[in-house]
Order: sequence, then structure tokens, then C-alpha cells
Amino acid sequence: MIDAIVKRTVRYRQHSFIRVVRRTLAVIFPLALIGIIAQVLFIVFFSNDGYLYNVLSIGDWVPKVVLTKAQYSLLALS
Repeated sequence: MIDAIVKRTVRYRQHSFIRVVRRTLAVIFPLALIGIIAQVLFIVFFSNDGYLYNVLSIGDWVPKVVLTKAQYSLLALS
């Protein structure tokens, strides 16, 4: 039973389409991860509804220019 599963897996991985898809996803994953982290940081720290934005009162002590630049740079990453 295990031999049959191993043989099917090996045959499955030998298909060129599957190899191309795996390589493509391996290249895209770090970029997607960076984008997701940037979105989380934007929502948590720089969004008006963000948790830490309200808890730390970031809008009160961070100049609006710095806040706007940080928002645009994080949105550009995502």
C-alpha cells in the first residue's frame, strides 16, 4: 500500500506542469508573506480603527506627515 502511494507521488511530481506550479508558488510565497505582514502592520498600527493605534494613541504623538508616509509605504508593499 505504501509503495503504491510513493510511486504515485513520484509520478505526480515528475509531471512538468506540477514542477512549474511548485516552483512558481515557491517564488511567490515570500512576496505574499511580505504583503500580508505589511497589511497587518498597517491595520494594527496605522489604521484609525487599529487596536494599537487607539491603545497607544499613535495619532496624538506621531506627526501626520510621518503617519501618512508610513501608511503609503506599507500599502505599496501589499
